[in-house]
Amino acid sequence: MDLEYGKGFVDISVDPEHLVAVLQPQDVKGIVQVEEAVRKSLEKPIGAPALSEILKGKKKALILTVNFTRPSPKALIQPIAELCDRMKVEVTILIARGRHRSMSKEEIRAHLGEELVRRHPVFEHDPFDETKHIEVGSTSRGIPIRVNRLLFEHDVVIGTGIIEPSYLCGFSGGRKLLMPGISHYKSIDLNHYLLLEKGAIPGVLEGNPLSDDSEEAARKLPYHWITYSIVGAEDQVSEVVSGDPFQAHRFACEQSRRIFTRPRRLADIVVSS
Repeated sequence: MDLEYGKGFVDISVDPEHLVAVLQPQDVKGIVQVEEAVRKSLEKPIGAPALSEILKGKKKALILTVNFTRPSPKALIQPIAELCDRMKVEVTILIARGRHRSMSKEEIRAHLGEELVRRHPVFEHDPFDETKHIEVGSTSRGIPIRVNRLLFEHDVVIGTGIIEPSYLCGFSGGRKLLMPGISHYKSIDLNHYLLLEKGAIPGVLEGNPLSDDSEEAARKLPYHWITYSIVGAEDQVSEVVSGDPFQAHRFACEQSRRIFTRPRRLADIVVSS
């Protein structure tokens, strides 16, 4: 069997008599028309009115999205930006960088697409810029909630990205766009130290200290809507979910769990790739 290794593959030969199992995510079929799935989800959200209702009477919307460590979010953002344009709502895009390196202008254009970059202001969060953050208290664990000030300069805050298992917060998405996505580096570090506590397990939300802390921070901040894709092992989009940043996120995580959870099997030797 071929196992991924570096940028290529390694062929591993195992006697069938000694092979206990091959554990891998469910094979899911990708959606062909992702933007159309997004448009439908905007009108049939989970735990929230349609996005068109939320945007009524608003002037400025901030779309938070993922950086280069995730697949391009342009198919998710484009229908939202188009709806905002029709409703005369100004759009600003903020890339949630967390503690990752910054992106070049060329990378941002490739990531978001020429049209979005041309039509809307695009910023990348800088966790080290002291002038770009506002502190609004702390979580119950004493971690400062210090985030990008753009969050408070818009009428509607919308999160976009992908849902998959995460080594830190159990699952990606939702509250992670705010903490660590657009947080100050000191807040990020303190949040990530919770990885040493019990319960910080991939695929676990409840009782996961990193997830709980990030959600607590997010609930104290302006956050009105999310649109997320649920992806398979090859980043193919299997479903699009929109709505309340917390209800819709939990629903999406349960859908992701069905793709990536497998019955445990015990073996003397495990080869992981």
